[in-house]
Amino acid sequence: MGPAVAVFPAARESIRSNDSTFPFRQDSDFHYLTGFPEPDALAVLVNDDSQRLILFTRPRDPKQETWTGRRYGPEGAREIFGADEAFPLNELDSVMPRILSNVDRLFFAFGKEEAWDRRITGWINQVRIKGRRGAVSAPTRLVDAAVVVHEQRIRKEAAEIDRMRTAARISAEAHMLAMKACTPGMTERDVQCRLEYSCLSRGARAMAYETIVAGGSNACVLHYVENGNRLKEGDLVLIDAGCEFDNYASDISRTFPVSGRFTRAQRSLYEVVLDAQEAGIKTARQGETILSVHSSVVHVLAERLVGLGLLEGDPERHARICLQSTETPDEEAWDERLEEGEVGLHHYYMHNTSHWLGLDVHDVGRYREGGAWRVLEPGMVLTVEPGIYVAPDAEAAPDEYRGMGIRIEDAVLVTEAEPEILSESCAKSVEEVEAACRGRW
Repeated sequence: MGPAVAVFPAARESIRSNDSTFPFRQDSDFHYLTGFPEPDALAVLVNDDSQRLILFTRPRDPKQETWTGRRYGPEGAREIFGADEAFPLNELDSVMPRILSNVDRLFFAFGKEEAWDRRITGWINQVRIKGRRGAVSAPTRLVDAAVVVHEQRIRKEAAEIDRMRTAARISAEAHMLAMKACTPGMTERDVQCRLEYSCLSRGARAMAYETIVAGGSNACVLHYVENGNRLKEGDLVLIDAGCEFDNYASDISRTFPVSGRFTRAQRSLYEVVLDAQEAGIKTARQGETILSVHSSVVHVLAERLVGLGLLEGDPERHARICLQSTETPDEEAWDERLEEGEVGLHHYYMHNTSHWLGLDVHDVGRYREGGAWRVLEPGMVLTVEPGIYVAPDAEAAPDEYRGMGIRIEDAVLVTEAEPEILSESCAKSVEEVEAACRGRW
């Protein structure tokens, strides 16, 4: 094949209000390829007679740096980040048409940001105009760069796994602190603040996603983030929170009693979810699929919920119907349906068990290949996060379970042997959780 060029823009700063910006977070693909931490940069990978990394960056500006901090500039891009060539951003329009000349293939994620789409198209057209005079040729093949880099990102290298272990350890310590600190009368926001302080004070730069602290029936709202209610004696509280370390995410969910001790009904339902998660983690190994992880969880939940009286009938049938919602989201197309008015497992467990984890909390990479579920390989990291959510108005559920939401989630690394639970240090069994709530862990 002939010469190829891949182009990856950095993230831009985003205005929060007036002239204030949101905290900057680098584009994950750009970070993966360069490690360069500044906004408004462009990475160009050239594969011709040589292989080169070219970075375009904001120039050094002592006056502006007095206000917003030091910039690396093109010099730092070369000396610190290993760029073979580096230019200030104001040279993009003069340099990029030259780079794209006599190139066969251009790799770029068109459709992600309209301004960059227009600019790339403009440079290609400049080369085409010159090409009419026979001087140069423009790229004739455009390839989605995101697909290529995302397939690289789905398998983590040793250094990436180390960062994810660190993120998980920091987050696990924060969850443990939240269990110890939580008492009736505190607000969900009080607990959130303690947890996030714990993460940031241990080396995390930011949380990986918006923290969920859901007391009582708020836990039945899967993405509850208001975090404003007061925590009550006798309720459970569900926390879904994880930090980033060097941009790599962690993702942990724990559910524990506000008062420090599970009631009989809470313990019964909690152990159902815990056993289902254990089955899912055991399945998260080389050669399996995310669907098989989900299936193992679903079968445990169906059998145990029938035993608790939350479901009626054949557990295997409930599992089959629930799994249809993964394969075929449209209920009208399901092969097997519930009877009118019948409650199914998917009324209590309405999400999938796993997603990829990495630089993004819902990380990139296809779940299916050629219509078949992708086989798990060493280096892949996924969550295993079963849950049961019994709404307060779930009339078919026994009274003692209504208003309970329980989710248990860990990050799991697929290896050549047993799965590695990156967040294993976080209390999870009934005995461990109650001891952590009493500060004895």
